[in-house]
Amino acid sequence: MLEEKKPKEKQGVLLERISELENSLKQSELRYSVLTKFSHEWEYWRNPDCSLVHISLACEKVSGYAPNDFTKMPGLLDKIVVDEDKEVWSKHVKEDEDEFMQEERSIEFRIKRKGGGIVWIRHTCHRIVDGEGIFMGYRARNQDITNRKETENALRVSEKKFRDLFEKSEDAILIVENGKFVDCNHAAVKMLRYKDKDSFLNIHPSALSPEKQEDGQLSSIKADEMMDIAIKKGSHRFIWRHLRSNGEVFPVEILLTRINVDDEHQVLHTIWRDITKRKKAEKYLEENEARFRAIFENSRDAISVSLKGIHVQVNPAYLEMFGYNHEAELIGRSILDCIAPSEHKKIMANVQSRSEGSRDAPVGYETRGQRKDGSGFDMDVRVSNYVLNGEQFTLVILRDISARKKAENSLRESEARYRQMFETNHAVKLIINPDDGRILEANKAACEFYGYDAQTCTSLYVTDINISPNEEIQQEMESARNGKRGFFNFSHKLSSGEIRDVEVYSGPVDNGDRTVLYSIIHDVTERKEAEIALRKNENLLSTIAANYPNSFLSIIETDFTVGFSSGQEFTRQNLDPKQFVGLTLNQVFGDKAVTVQKHYEKTFAGDERSFELFINNQYQHYRTVPLFAEDGSVPQILVVVENITVRKQAEIELENVNEQLALQLAEIKELESALREQVIRDPLTGLYNRRYMAEVLERELTRASRQESPLSIVILDLDNLKIINDQYGHVAGGDQALVALSNAIQSLCRTEDTFCRYAGDEFVVILYNTSPDIAYERAREWQKAVSNLKLMSGEKEFTISFSAGIAKATQGNMNSEDFIQNADRALYKAKEAGRNCIVVYSLPYM
Repeated sequence: MLEEKKPKEKQGVLLERISELENSLKQSELRYSVLTKFSHEWEYWRNPDCSLVHISLACEKVSGYAPNDFTKMPGLLDKIVVDEDKEVWSKHVKEDEDEFMQEERSIEFRIKRKGGGIVWIRHTCHRIVDGEGIFMGYRARNQDITNRKETENALRVSEKKFRDLFEKSEDAILIVENGKFVDCNHAAVKMLRYKDKDSFLNIHPSALSPEKQEDGQLSSIKADEMMDIAIKKGSHRFIWRHLRSNGEVFPVEILLTRINVDDEHQVLHTIWRDITKRKKAEKYLEENEARFRAIFENSRDAISVSLKGIHVQVNPAYLEMFGYNHEAELIGRSILDCIAPSEHKKIMANVQSRSEGSRDAPVGYETRGQRKDGSGFDMDVRVSNYVLNGEQFTLVILRDISARKKAENSLRESEARYRQMFETNHAVKLIINPDDGRILEANKAACEFYGYDAQTCTSLYVTDINISPNEEIQQEMESARNGKRGFFNFSHKLSSGEIRDVEVYSGPVDNGDRTVLYSIIHDVTERKEAEIALRKNENLLSTIAANYPNSFLSIIETDFTVGFSSGQEFTRQNLDPKQFVGLTLNQVFGDKAVTVQKHYEKTFAGDERSFELFINNQYQHYRTVPLFAEDGSVPQILVVVENITVRKQAEIELENVNEQLALQLAEIKELESALREQVIRDPLTGLYNRRYMAEVLERELTRASRQESPLSIVILDLDNLKIINDQYGHVAGGDQALVALSNAIQSLCRTEDTFCRYAGDEFVVILYNTSPDIAYERAREWQKAVSNLKLMSGEKEFTISFSAGIAKATQGNMNSEDFIQNADRALYKAKEAGRNCIVVYSLPYM
């Protein structure tokens, strides 16, 4: 019995052991399940059959899917991998067991998150085998690395931006490490004229600077000092002299910035900027300042500088004009202390307008000044503003014009009396230059009669309104100037093209420096028309009879067929007009029917037409007229056809005659050109005369303003012409001197320069695209050439010299009269300075 119990006991022990193992396994699975559920990473167990178990709760945080989604839907993980990364994932899953071995494997890929969005995953897994080496499956964890990936991508973008900024910068950028250049951009290579970056970086930094800097310090020593300052302060900016590869020394503005790569490693980020142009500009500014100071102190015009209406600087001429002895008497005082009280309101309004930047603020005007003793005087004012150190200063140039104003008032009174007589008279009156026939003045009655405004009228020549031949007009003007004749009959053309018969009473009038023709014009057209009216009526019927018989007359229907035909031209050509009724355009005109129909269509649309055709060896003129019905429609059109063959043949003959006339006209123009050359040339020197100068000056001023180019004018005056005439005679002395001076200067003039004899001993040179500084140097060359001339009068030798005034055109603000007047003022100063000198007109009055 005892032996029978032993197997049962063994069986119980075995069952008890199995139960213990099962409990241990359950506890182990429970512990693993708890670990996976509370893990921060998405973990799971993949069985050998690829099914997923023990999926952590972090799965839903990473992928958006709950753990049971993966257990219910086998293959879900394969589906949510993005298409571009499926190949990476598939290769990993299908790894051969022998190849996979026991190693932990990792890959990175993207999944499509539930609800939208892409997540980067770092997937890590390894094989699990039991103690006997049996494969039990894989343990895997998926880590969300999206933030890391985005950071890496942002870093790559940032690095690319820095590299682009480094390489594409127009400034030279270099990296200095341990006193040597380790990197540079293309701008640095280009600045120093090296072939490429490698050849540049192979050069020792000491070879990029001259031996010494501008302060005399050795470049090698000073470079170390500059870098030490940058390392200590973090950055340092300074000016340096560098060497290009060709040996050229040039100035550079350098900015050194310390960059801490790590705790023990530092480099210097270096930016170079070529400041050659800036240095030249600074030098030019210093030279200009010196020139301005010389002009300011020595100018005969009164000049002041003010700030907010308070004197801050005045020149000696300003003190003299207003009766002050010392600059201290005016500095700090209001500019109104030098202005008559009656003008204060206007001046302050101008100051306010300029301070506000108004374009309407006057830059030149006349006002009343007040001296220290209280006396007043008229003065011309020129003003300009400039900004210095953030404050707006006002530069004022003044000139006493009391004497000029007095003369102008007297002249105005005389001019007003004459102008009233000229302008208000109902008779048509013109003042004409007999030399070239230009209309100098036209009264209101003349403008109304000819149909032009005053400006246009005074730009015309007599030949523009008188239809007589030019030679005849010139002969009659000469007769009027000489007083041989004073009454003329002409035909004049109005602006509308209408021709009017006129009687002209014309005579010479002395206008100071020249003689003009004062002409009174009477319109006698109506009287002449009345005289020929009877003769026209007598020929009226014969004229109609002569013109009408050459015509066809037809009425065209809307379907473009002929509805009616008549006219004596049918009879003359032995044609029956009835045979055309009902014909189409193709039947009547053949290949020209398309052209005719286009005109007829426009006539049916209400438009009268007129055109010509060559058909059946005839030239025919067509006139089409719409025949309107009461409702405004056009059911028919009237066509009148005139046989113009004879006229056309005559026109052809006339064209041949015109060709001959054109040849003759060309010959006439050549003669006119030669005559004009005589008119615009000075007979003594062969230079252009004053009239031609006026034409050129107006044109050059316009061109300079349009092209914004400089324009200068030089007025020359032969010194001591009266003394030369008295000592050596007018021909051997004065005339010889004038010719010698003009020849010497003419030989030094450019092709584009215009050299004219202005009046007597005065000459004018118009210098296109030339600044006053260059004009001054040119005038010095002329002065030197003239001073070397040795002239002989008999056995007597003598020399000559000239004085000159130079002025420049002000953009958009200068007319020829002001331009010449400015140069003349400078010439006056040159004469005052003792002659044989050159003066450039100072800054314009503002």
